[in-house]
Amino acid sequence: MHFVVRSAAAGLASVAIVSVAVGAVSVQHANAQDSRPAIVVIPTLGNDHQFNLDYTVAHLAALLDVVSPDAVVLNDATPWLARGCPLSALSPEAHVALAFANEHHLGIFGTREWPADAYDQSVRSVQVENAKLRDTAATYRLARSALDAKAALIAREYSGTAPPHGIDQLIAGGFEKMRSALTASQRTSQASQAARFADSVALVISRNPAQKRWAVLSGWAQAGVVSENLRTRPGLHVMPVDSFLPLPLERIERRLDYRHLSWILSGVLDEWYGMWAPQAFSAVRIAGLLRDLERIAPGDPVTEFLRARWYMQYRDYSAAGEILARLAARTPDARFPFPVNGKWIRPPWNSVNLKAQLNLAFIQDYSGQREQALELYRGILRHGDSLNVDARAFGYLYDDVRSVVESYIDHPYTGLPSEAYRHLASLVKIPDCAPK
Repeated sequence: MHFVVRSAAAGLASVAIVSVAVGAVSVQHANAQDSRPAIVVIPTLGNDHQFNLDYTVAHLAALLDVVSPDAVVLNDATPWLARGCPLSALSPEAHVALAFANEHHLGIFGTREWPADAYDQSVRSVQVENAKLRDTAATYRLARSALDAKAALIAREYSGTAPPHGIDQLIAGGFEKMRSALTASQRTSQASQAARFADSVALVISRNPAQKRWAVLSGWAQAGVVSENLRTRPGLHVMPVDSFLPLPLERIERRLDYRHLSWILSGVLDEWYGMWAPQAFSAVRIAGLLRDLERIAPGDPVTEFLRARWYMQYRDYSAAGEILARLAARTPDARFPFPVNGKWIRPPWNSVNLKAQLNLAFIQDYSGQREQALELYRGILRHGDSLNVDARAFGYLYDDVRSVVESYIDHPYTGLPSEAYRHLASLVKIPDCAPK
């Protein structure tokens, strides 16, 4: 693997070229007579890629397959991308873009820099937020209202009872509906951010004339402004993203593989909102995806764990316990195949064995087997600081996993929706993958 990092003019965006020693992908240009670089601005859903089963991380990867760019741009910090480590690790599309670039030996470019005092700012903000968490009742009230609002949105917009919200439907009107829900000040702020992002994208493209076909990933609230801004600039050819739609079914099916299916299912079965309000998700759709995963990877520890989480969501603790007991005792350990952080897996551990132990302890607590549960909690805590190694959420911020496990020693697992609010504490640490 080989990375090359370039810096643009002072005060402007940094640029990274990430090259990975994998087979290159052939690029078909829409107009061979047009020497201008071709740009496709792809609207993304941010964290809602985990909840919208019609426009998931798999669909985003399939769309990149169809666009077939020879370079990718996203709003992230260049030096971090150059190390295969997106700064905005909370956002699924950053991982999709990086994996796509690695898979096809493409350039991947960031458009922003991380301020020199960002670490100190993060320390201060986390100290303030964690101080608020000491008031358990207030924390619960704050978490409850936020989780209720998000769970209601998921149920309303993304469940199986709603019309499909794939990229086709979102472009046709879904994004406009979402924009209409923004306040005037939010729309103004998004437009301003979009204009700055377009400036950075144009700079990146001008400094890398060898790349002729670009995919630009932009959040849905800014993508339209970014596209129109770039369209007005001489020397650039902006291709509408809907000219690549609808996505061929075989492209989607190819991307609904072991990695993406387990990633999607973790986001709805093992995350805040799945703990808080499992009824917000379409049980029929999730059951179908789980059957697909079991067909692709039958008996795999990750598949088994997600099946156990499915049982737990619907209070079949007996069936879940049988699976988790096997996984907790299993050697060698297995790892989750997708990038792990606190957005789509709680707590964010790569270890299936540790995840199984913790969930088995939950079931024992719920069943009144308190001593057995305490033995598991204490055994997990003996792993020490390593429990937080996988827990990066974004930038310097991590989930404080040890404090979560310690809370179960003080207060047993209840199986109630309020379990979700235990996962709020954070800490600050520079990741090992950060630029030195």
